[in-house]
Amino acid sequence: MKTHRILCLFASVALWLAPSAGGLHAQKATPAEAKPSQGEATKPPGDPFVKGKPTPAKPPAAPEAPPHHLVFTFETYKMPQSALDALHEEALAPQPFFDRVRQMVTAGQAALESLLVVPTRSGQRSTVESVDELIYPTEFDPAVPGRPFHFPTAYEMRPLGERIELDPVEGPDGAIVDLNAALSFTRLAGFTAAKADPNADGEVLPVIASRMINSAMSCRIGVPTLMGTTSSPKGTGVTGADGDGSVSITFVRYGHSSPVPADVPAVADDAADISKNIRMVFRFYSLPREKARDLIAETVDADILLQKTTSLPKDEAKLERVVTVITRSGQRSLTAESGEWMYGTEMVPSAPPKVDAKVAKPAGPADPKDQAAKPAATPTQPVFKKGAPLLPAGFSRFETRPTGWRIEVDPVLSIKANVVDLNLAPELVEYRGIVQGHPLLARYPEQPMFAAQKVTTAVTAVVGRQCFLGTMSRPHDTGANGRQDDGRTWFAFVKVTVE
Repeated sequence: MKTHRILCLFASVALWLAPSAGGLHAQKATPAEAKPSQGEATKPPGDPFVKGKPTPAKPPAAPEAPPHHLVFTFETYKMPQSALDALHEEALAPQPFFDRVRQMVTAGQAALESLLVVPTRSGQRSTVESVDELIYPTEFDPAVPGRPFHFPTAYEMRPLGERIELDPVEGPDGAIVDLNAALSFTRLAGFTAAKADPNADGEVLPVIASRMINSAMSCRIGVPTLMGTTSSPKGTGVTGADGDGSVSITFVRYGHSSPVPADVPAVADDAADISKNIRMVFRFYSLPREKARDLIAETVDADILLQKTTSLPKDEAKLERVVTVITRSGQRSLTAESGEWMYGTEMVPSAPPKVDAKVAKPAGPADPKDQAAKPAATPTQPVFKKGAPLLPAGFSRFETRPTGWRIEVDPVLSIKANVVDLNLAPELVEYRGIVQGHPLLARYPEQPMFAAQKVTTAVTAVVGRQCFLGTMSRPHDTGANGRQDDGRTWFAFVKVTVE
């Protein structure tokens, strides 16, 4: 019996040791885990929250567009309000809507009021302005004996004319552009006399009539997009300055400049060296506005557009100016052909001479105790001398306004030396005489009026070919100093060569 118990005990121990030993042997006998070979790629880890789904492959990158810039055309038409209301009722698509407006122009029911063309690159803010600069008083010195009116002592400047500012962003396929634009038309309606005293003549101040569209929109390439409408304001308080009931409607259309062809060769192996000179020849032409609009509608290719412009009769197309600029790549250059017109900005009003009031002195020596008890006499302010003639007014500070041509440009040549990125700002300033328009202005200090035509933009130019810089026209009917609309539009071109 005892022997049987011992045998059972040995058997139990053997059974208990068998799995452990087997487990140890099995662990040693387990082959090593399979490892990927040296040439086999390791699979990327998938999404830990999504099981059984492979990681999607990245889409192929879109082909890079050739170097180019965008060309925006803003056309504003004036028509009766009832005619525009009828067009809206027809619920036409953008292109048929624009075509109907052009038909009204042909029939004499509408007129092209403004044409602005702005070339620029995507993401680049650009401006075009053609304005008369009106300088008018904002602060006055009170009237004094012998001068029964307030005298201006501070002035501000208000541009009159048209101005466009835009910031485009081109879509990846180049078919749509997101456009932020601010278009304004400003005109001098006249002058008014602001009276604080009914017995006084008052202070002469300008009345400004302005129209503005500040909006954002999506534009499709080649399709006229309705930007909005503006009307001349009513109730200005100036006789003959109120709106006539007409309305102005503005369209914007954009296209691409001629892209750099693939077959344009590099100028030379070392042409991109910064020691090479870049020659830029700027040309400015003026032509009738309707003719300019027709040419832009046909093409924005600069070479073709220049050829069509120069082929017009001499009484239609006029070469206004040619300016040549030479600089190196990456070097900002400034060319100025100007006179320096100086004018007063701070004035000393006319007034009678002033004298110090006399303080009476005691007749005899005063007792020190009494002198300490009485406060000292306060000196009086100077007073005007009665019966004395007025001292003339004068200027105490001057500023200088350059007039004439000014072109600022910053070119950057590409690696192949066949494309140049241009940041440029051509400008023309002209003197237009002394501000006029009200009889009472004759008693104020004379203030000059200047007219400015300016473009600030960035474009991509192909070496050896023309590049269209848009419009740079004279101001239209601004109402200042008898300004009348000449009905003409200025085109600007530049041709870049590497020397």
